[in-house]
Amino acid sequence: MRPVETPVGTLLAVEDGAVVRASGIPYARAERFRYPRSVRLADFGDPFVADSPAPAAPQFLRGKDGDIRQSVLMSEECQNLSIVFPADVAPSEKLPVMVYFHGGSYVVGSGDGARYNPVRLVADERVVVVTVTYRLGLLGFLGGSKERPANLGLLDAREALRWVKQNISAFGGDSENITLFGQSAGGDLVTQLLLAEGVVDEGLVHRTICQSAPIELVNRKQKLAAAMVKKTSDIPADAPVEIFAERGWKMLVQSPIYDGLYSAMMPFGTLYGHYPLPNVEQVEDAWKKIAQRVDVLIGANMRESAYFVPQPPKYLGKMAQKVAELLVEKGSCEMYIEPARRFVRRHRAAGGNATSYLLRVGHPLNYHYSAHCTELALLFENSCWDGDKLLAGSYPNERAEQGRALRAIWAEFARSGVIRSELAERARIEFA
Repeated sequence: MRPVETPVGTLLAVEDGAVVRASGIPYARAERFRYPRSVRLADFGDPFVADSPAPAAPQFLRGKDGDIRQSVLMSEECQNLSIVFPADVAPSEKLPVMVYFHGGSYVVGSGDGARYNPVRLVADERVVVVTVTYRLGLLGFLGGSKERPANLGLLDAREALRWVKQNISAFGGDSENITLFGQSAGGDLVTQLLLAEGVVDEGLVHRTICQSAPIELVNRKQKLAAAMVKKTSDIPADAPVEIFAERGWKMLVQSPIYDGLYSAMMPFGTLYGHYPLPNVEQVEDAWKKIAQRVDVLIGANMRESAYFVPQPPKYLGKMAQKVAELLVEKGSCEMYIEPARRFVRRHRAAGGNATSYLLRVGHPLNYHYSAHCTELALLFENSCWDGDKLLAGSYPNERAEQGRALRAIWAEFARSGVIRSELAERARIEFA
C-alpha cells in the first residue's frame, strides 16, 4: 500500500497497476437531518486504510428477482469520497482534478458504484478523478423546516469539495484546477453547486461538465416539495432508515397534478430559498455573477427519453412505434437538449465561456440508441457494461474508439477549458 500524507491525516492507498486508489475517505459526518461537519482522518484510523468502497446512501433498489441490489454497502455514514490518480505521478506535478457526482434521480446510486470505475479515464488522460457519495432521497433532498432542513445532500457535496480543495495536492492534483462533472441528477447537482453559497467564492470549482441533466426541473419544485413534505410527515425522525429509503423509492414518480409531468418524474432535488441556495427571485442575478468565473460544457444524448418511454410491442404495429418515437423526441428536447442550450445562451450573455453538445451512442437499430445513460459506458469503460441492453448491436472496438475520443474531449476541457473539436467525428458529438 502507498502512504499519502494529507493536511487532515495519513492514509494508505491501494496500488493497482497504472493507478492508485484511495477509497472510502470520510470527508464529513452528520446526524440525521443535520448539516454535515468536517472530520479528520485520524478520527477513523492512524493511518486511515483507504481500501474499501464508499458506502451508498440508504436507498431502496430492486433487482430482477425482487431483491435489493447495490454494488456497495449502504450506510447513513455515506459522506465519503474516493480518489484515483496515476501511479507514477511526480511530487511536482499538478494534474487536473475531475470530481464526479453520480445520478439516480436523487434517490439511488453511489459514487463508488461499479459502473463508475474511472481507471480508464485516469490512465488514458492523466487526471485525478474524485467520486463523491452524498445523502439521497428523504434524508438528503426533501425538507424545508428547522427540524428537517432542505438541501442536505447539496451541503454534503459542498463539504466534499472543501475537502478536495484542502487535500487534493497530496494526490498530485491541482487545487486551482477543479472540474465538477456529473450525469443526470448528478449533472443537475453540479449546476446547483455553482449557486450554493461559498462554492465559487472559495475557489472550489473552475469548470463544470453537465451531462444528460434535467436542469430546469428545479425551477418548478416548490409546490411539489411542499406536498411531498406533507405526505412524509407521518414518518418519525428516528424511524428505521429502511422506512425512509422505501418511501423515497415509492415517491420516485409523483402525481403530475402537483406540478407537471416532468417534475413528477424526478420529484426530489434542491430547493431555492433554502440554505445555501438563493431565493427564486435572486437566481437569475446569481447566475450572471458567477458566469465569468466558471467554464461550462453541457449537453445531452440525442434520444435521452428512450430510457423512460417503453418500447411498444411489435404486434401493436408501426403506428405505435411512431408514437413512441415522437414521445422520445419530445421528451429529449424539452427535458434535456433545449434546457442545455438555454443555459449556454444565458452563460454566454453574461460573459462566460460555455459550449453545448449533442451526443450519439450505440447502434441506430437498437431502440435504446443514444438513450439516457448510454454515454456512461464510454466515459467509465469497464467490464460491468458488457452485455448491457443499452449497447446492444454496437461493436466493442467502435465503442472503445468513441470512448477514447470522448474521454480525451472531457479531460482536455478539464485541463485547459479548450474544446477538442477535431475529435468530434470520432466521439460522435456535435458542438454548438
